[in-house]
This record gives sequence, structure tokens and C-alpha cells, in this order.
Amino acid sequence: MLILRTHFTKVLLMLLFEFDKVGCPRTRAKECTCEHINTITEAEQTVVAQCMLEHSDTVKGTILLMQAPNTYTLIKGTITGLEPGLHGFHIHEFGDMSDGCKSMGGHYNPDGLDHGDINKGHVGDLGNITADESGTAKFTIEAKRIDLIGERSVIGRGFVVHEDQDDLGKGGDAESLKTGNAGERLACGVITLRENVQESVTPGSRRTLKEAARIQHAEDIVFWEGSKGATRALQSLRNLDQGGHKQVTIKWDGSPAIIFGRNAGGEFILTDKSGFTAKGYDGRSKSAKELEQMFLNRSGGKNRENPGYVKFAGNMKAIFDEYERATPKDYVGFFKGDLLYFTTPPVKENNYVFKPNIVEYAVDVNSDLGKKIGASKTGVVIHRQVQPDGTETPLQDPGIFVSNDVLVVPPITAERAPQVPHAALNKLEQVIKKDAAAIDSLLDQNKLRQMQMSDFSNILYAYTNSKVDTGLSGLGSDFGKWLETAKVSDKKKAKIAEYINDNTAGFSALWETVNTIMMAKDQVIADIDAQGGTVQQNIGGQAGGEGYVLAHPEGDIKLVPRSTFSAANRAVQR
Repeated sequence: MLILRTHFTKVLLMLLFEFDKVGCPRTRAKECTCEHINTITEAEQTVVAQCMLEHSDTVKGTILLMQAPNTYTLIKGTITGLEPGLHGFHIHEFGDMSDGCKSMGGHYNPDGLDHGDINKGHVGDLGNITADESGTAKFTIEAKRIDLIGERSVIGRGFVVHEDQDDLGKGGDAESLKTGNAGERLACGVITLRENVQESVTPGSRRTLKEAARIQHAEDIVFWEGSKGATRALQSLRNLDQGGHKQVTIKWDGSPAIIFGRNAGGEFILTDKSGFTAKGYDGRSKSAKELEQMFLNRSGGKNRENPGYVKFAGNMKAIFDEYERATPKDYVGFFKGDLLYFTTPPVKENNYVFKPNIVEYAVDVNSDLGKKIGASKTGVVIHRQVQPDGTETPLQDPGIFVSNDVLVVPPITAERAPQVPHAALNKLEQVIKKDAAAIDSLLDQNKLRQMQMSDFSNILYAYTNSKVDTGLSGLGSDFGKWLETAKVSDKKKAKIAEYINDNTAGFSALWETVNTIMMAKDQVIADIDAQGGTVQQNIGGQAGGEGYVLAHPEGDIKLVPRSTFSAANRAVQR
């Protein structure tokens, strides 16, 4: 043990000396944030690290690394937004993203070897990951040469996923022996230490949460469904003054997102999404104290120094028993929702007033909903019911809960039909009919896959979201300018620019469709907001809220005002 401690001290001093000369040896930061240097022990417990891929508008991913004492490191991950096929995957020398993925350095290569595969070559050489037809790569790698412990720990270094296949050093040229000719860096992220390890590294030891399909903005449906999707959105808006408004419900702006229910053993659990799916610690809190400590222990315990966060953790602790009492003892499964209030809201001018996130709500105390709020101690809106196998479904029985202390807010529908801009929608219908073939050709997934542009729809969506920050007027007209600085590889940028140039009719019709649907949607939202009724909403004193959800048998549709709610939400420092 004395020898081990002496060696560990030597390694620590060496790292600190290196830091003093050049900054953090892993991240290049002026102030070293490698938690590894301060917290790694002599491998007496499982060490867990994680990486979230960044610096891409379309490629996203989460990677988990685990190493138990005297075992190899296990790397598990899911990366989306890739082109189908093989992609080089490596650990690079630095966790430095000051210049995006370019500043991550070369492959981690402490032995000074030529590039190779997972068994020989650079320590950071992990070969290729394979993306399926949807562009998703799921992988489990047993990395015998990767360490989370000791002098060669990769904590603080970074993962990079590349555009092309890694030739594993067999390409016959100098670049092959350096990079494997894996091409441009699509996305990257820093490997950071995770705290509170309480589980085995055995694959499949914990069920995951199977996410429901994302509800699309009305104007975005065309990106994925083409002309048929555009027609579906158009017709849904057109029907709102013909009884369709009865399918429109308030989209509550609740926070935090919570998950609660009972496991197969009957134990009650209350947590958030991160806790429910955690792999580096047990986030499925089974007591009020556990829940409070889970939140306070995040970010390495730094949250304990934030009075606001300490108060939040205490509020979560306070509602634990109420949600446990409300959940039937014989129920197995979970409920996923957004919290609306921790305690009964105060009354102001004869309304219960509460602000869970960006939107402030005022509910008439004499309304049916107001009376239910007054009888409750805490309120939640439930979006989905999570079955024991992780599958999500709509809430099956709103009356399942057994305590009035917890109010599960029922759907609140539009009280009257809004005014619909039929003239604009009729004109758009003619555009869609005339240019349907051009729109569908532009968005043809078979053609896009062949050109290795299967993420084109996601790129259009990323551009549209970015315009929330800079102004939504003229949407589509500056796509080319945006593309120049987008987090997309240079090779793909050139492909996209050429592709649009070859499909100008479809591209123009696409954005005319998007702009007209957004204009009509915003008018409808403003009219519903102006109706008054049981629930009044405002953002910073301006009337309006997060918007509404329009139920549709082919997939629900979001009616959300991007220029107000989305802009305010994106501006919040979280």
C-alpha cells in the first residue's frame, strides 16, 4: 500500500508540475478543472466518466465510460445525426474546445506509435462505430488500453467522431499512419468524471427511458413529411374554426421535469429525467432525503454553494411524501410530467398566480380548475405514462391518484374557435399543389442517403431554431449565409450548397410553405391568447404563453410562438 501511495503521489506531483508549466495537461485551460487529479483514488471503487458531444448542429451523443478495479474500461454510447455507415472514433489528446473540435489535438498517443486499431497503435484509437439507416450509432466497446485511473487516465481528454471511415492505419500513405484518413471532425466532447458511483459496469443492468416521438412545430412538419406533412399542417390550421379548436389544449410551461411512480418491488421513486436514466449513480430516489442529496451532489457538490439551488433541492424534498401518498400502492410504473407549483399558489386579484418557468399563469379562484388548485398542495401536468419496460404512452387514467394534495392538471382546451387566415392558407395550398413534386424531391431520403446527406432535414430544423435568436423574418433567405458558419463539416457544406443550387424550385417552395404556416399559426395563437377564460398567461408582462398542442391522429402538432416564448426560453441562462 505504501508503494502504491508513493507512486500515486509521484504521478500527482508530476501532473501538477506539468500544469504549472503549460496549463492543464489535458484541457489546456489556465485553471485546471480535471476533477480526476483531485478525486481519483487507488481504484478501490468503480470509476465512471461521461462525455456529451458538442460543436455540431446535427450530430449529438452521450458516451459513458466505466472501469471497475482490475478490469478493462467499458465504453457505451449513442450518437445520432450521422450518415449511415462507418465513422472513425477516437480519444484525442486534449479536452480543449476553445476552437471547436480543431483544438482537441491529435489522437491520444502517449507511446509515440503509428495509428492503428483498438488493439495496437495510438491508445486513443477506437476503430469505427457504425451508424444505421437512421443515422444512429449505438456501441459498447471493451477498451483494454484505455484507463480512467492513474497517469494515463483519459479523464479531461476528449472524444471525437469523424466524418469518414477509419482505415486503421492500412491506407498505405502517411495520413493513414497519423489519422486513419477518417476525415473531418463532426462532433467532440470532454471526458469528465462522474460522482456517486453505485452500480455495476455490467451492460444492460438498468432499463432506460424510451422517449416518445418529439412533437413538431406546425411549420417544421414539412422538413420530415414533405408536401404531405405541409398539407397536414395546413389542413389542421384550416379546421380550427370548424370545430378543430376542441382538440387544442394549453401547453403548460412547467419546471422541473419530474418522473415519479413505483418500481417492481413497490418502492416509490421521485426524481427528474437525468436521475431516472442515470448510469453513474442511483438517481431513482426512494426517500425525501435521498432526493435532496441527489440534487445537491450534482456538479461535484458545487450546488451546495448556491442558495437558490439549495432552496430548490429543499422544495423537491418537501413534495416527496405528497407524491408518494398520491400514487396507488399497487401501481407499478411511472408518470412523466412538469411541475407547476411546489405549494398552493398565492391569490392575487382573485386569481391563483404561479410561475414555474418562463410563463406566469393566473387562474380564476372560482373556476373549476381554481377550486382544485385551492384544495391542493402541489400541482403537476403529466405528459406521459411510463410502463414497467420503459415504453411511454399517454396518461391512461387521470383519476388514478388517491390524494387531493397532488393536483394532476387536466387538459384545458380553447374555449372558442379562433380566427383563421383562410386567404393566406388557400394561396399556400395552390403553392403546395404546384410544387409538391419539387418539395418531395428536395427532401427525398433515398436520394439524400446516397449523397451522404441524410441529416438534411435536421440541418433545416437547426437553421430554423437559430433564427429564433436573430429574427424570424425572411426565413430561408439567409440559409446560405448561416451555412457558412454552421457546425457542419466543410465537405458537407459544399454538398448542401450544390444540392440547393440544383433544387432551387423545391427550396423556394419549402420556405414559402414554412413562412406561411408560421404566420397563420402565430395569428391563431394570438387569437386564442386573447380569448381570456379560465387561464391567463403572460411572459414578462406581455400576454401569451408557451402555446398549445393540437391533437392529430397522425402525430400531435405544436402551436408554439417561436418569436416570443421560444426566444425567451432560449435566452435563459440555465
